[in-house]
Amino acid sequence: MATKIIHKKSSVGAKIPLASDLEVGELALNLTDQKIYSKQTDGTVVEMSPQRQDLLLSWSLGENVTTQGWTVLEEAGVIVFSLDGVSKMAISADGSINATGEILSNESSITGPTISQLAGEWSYNHNTTDFFWQYGSTNVLRINSDGDLFMLGDADGLATIDGATATSYYMYKGGVPRIEITTSGDMKTISDFNANAII
Repeated sequence: MATKIIHKKSSVGAKIPLASDLEVGELALNLTDQKIYSKQTDGTVVEMSPQRQDLLLSWSLGENVTTQGWTVLEEAGVIVFSLDGVSKMAISADGSINATGEILSNESSITGPTISQLAGEWSYNHNTTDFFWQYGSTNVLRINSDGDLFMLGDADGLATIDGATATSYYMYKGGVPRIEITTSGDMKTISDFNANAII
């Protein structure tokens, strides 16, 4: 008779097993996050899920996106925002922001869909032609199908970014904050903004 193996599991998002929950080499599953964990011989718990080609490997900026034609992925250290396979914006490893269209700051509003969330939360949202960063119930940035980047606030290049403002959204490369988006829609980078760029 075959032995039935049932792994430890959780359906709670972002829950990671404790070292005391596992034996060395034992597997635990997070069904909500679709991740696999195991305990190493040194007692640390590590994620065992295989890395896919579309994962952001060296950047830290939240989750990857593949939805309604939009894809956000890392290619050779560059984050590329694409619509239906056509690159619209890229963020280079040095923090430079390259848009295939115009870069428009101090917009009076960023119209488009919003998702329901708490006042202090950040998220991505989208429709079939536009990709948004949303803070609370307000869209603060938008990339459209022409590669234009719209922001409520200023485009600040060669900025100092300390990574310590609790309400800002940060993109890190190698543990260093390279991009900051503020709640008022300012987009800051430690490098430059480049409009009408070839990506």
